[in-house]
Amino acid sequence: MKKLLFLLLLFYTGIAFAQKTTGNSKPGRLIKSAANTEIISNHPIENNEVKTLGQGEYYTPFLTAEIDFREDNNNNFLDANENGHIKLRIKNIGKMTAKECLIRIDKDRPESEIKITLPTDVFSLQPNEEKEVVIPIKGLSSIQNGKAKLIVKIIEKDGFDLDPDKILVIPTRAFQPPQIEIVDYGISDQNRNQKIERFERVDLTFRVQNRGENMANDVKGKIKLGENIMPLDVKDVYDIGNIAPGEYKDVTAIIVTNKRATEVVVTLDLSESTGKYGKSKTFNLPFDVIQKKPEEIVIKESAIAYKDIPDVANLKLDIAENIPVSSQVKENAIAVIIGNKDYDNAPAVEYALNDAMIMKNYVISAFGYKPENIIYLENARQSQFLSVFGNETDCKGQLYSYVKKGLSEVFIYYSGHGAPNPNTGQGYLMPVDCDPDHVTLNGYSLNTLYNNLDKIASEKELKHVTLVLDACFFGQ
Repeated sequence: MKKLLFLLLLFYTGIAFAQKTTGNSKPGRLIKSAANTEIISNHPIENNEVKTLGQGEYYTPFLTAEIDFREDNNNNFLDANENGHIKLRIKNIGKMTAKECLIRIDKDRPESEIKITLPTDVFSLQPNEEKEVVIPIKGLSSIQNGKAKLIVKIIEKDGFDLDPDKILVIPTRAFQPPQIEIVDYGISDQNRNQKIERFERVDLTFRVQNRGENMANDVKGKIKLGENIMPLDVKDVYDIGNIAPGEYKDVTAIIVTNKRATEVVVTLDLSESTGKYGKSKTFNLPFDVIQKKPEEIVIKESAIAYKDIPDVANLKLDIAENIPVSSQVKENAIAVIIGNKDYDNAPAVEYALNDAMIMKNYVISAFGYKPENIIYLENARQSQFLSVFGNETDCKGQLYSYVKKGLSEVFIYYSGHGAPNPNTGQGYLMPVDCDPDHVTLNGYSLNTLYNNLDKIASEKELKHVTLVLDACFFGQ
């Protein structure tokens, strides 16, 4: 009897100890983790080691963050005098409140080159609560060509900081000056035969264009006439004004030549507000030669020459360096590039958008594809897959209409989730609105993709088709 009482006492003592130790905790459910999910364990609470009940569950505060960067002119550089912003999406996936959090950013560039306006307020996040923070950033006038490395930290009151820190590498560019060019001239003559002749009134029109990337401010012009030329209407100073990148303006002078003239020598001097980027050009206009009219001067957008652009990746990451540059331009090559990151019913694919952007940059730079021949989609839905590639009965989607018979090659890249048919194992690409439990209804079948590419290649006599899939098909 004493032995039985002792055992009962020991049993209830064990229960009380267990209740004291675990409180009212319930067994956690098992959480599936996507590929590349970082599994973190052994996070301390009050100097004791935490034993998680389910994969990815934490009894402490546990901060995660996604980071993005955008700048005003969308050229993937932080330029001098340009504004941009860093966007942080912060989430507490732990079981306790993350208290009095503060954002800090360490950078490897001096204050004179980059200005970051950090939020000064602190914030707390309840379990499963999210917060989006937008942080203004500006490239100052002294910024240099290269890269800026930013280390983003989130500091929590009780020491449960964001771990690891987020690192953002941003390509930077020094000030790109305006480039004022006197690109062409035209004439209008009294006899209307488009020739310069003695004693004849001639209207000269000089076309001035800014081929640089920044505004040319307060542009002024002066015209100097050679021997045996008399001005009929020539201003002392032409107040041309501001000229935006790619924009052009005209300078007009009216002259007449005397009996001794054998040619018309005219010099146009240009200056702008800084005094650094002026231009001067002298024209020797021949007599008795048909010349173009002012309205025949053609300025194409492609004439704008962007010089001194650093040869760095077209991305915010430091993993796409030293991309080779092709000397060949493939006029008829077509690419389809899809990056699916943000899913409605599945975990995010963290690097899908970055990978897609790198690939787009690569096919342009290394393969010689023209940007207008690239079908580029971010977070594509099922309707977009069907629009581009067609369905199981009709292959004549957007890709079909882009390719030229007998001339085109096709390159296709997809980064995102894949999923198999649970019954047959057949593979499907997952649009961002796909429910993986019903992938046969709202996914995009690989068999359909392959069949349609075969049909397009046959009908259009494609040179070749390259298909790259960066996707995991669970269990297949």
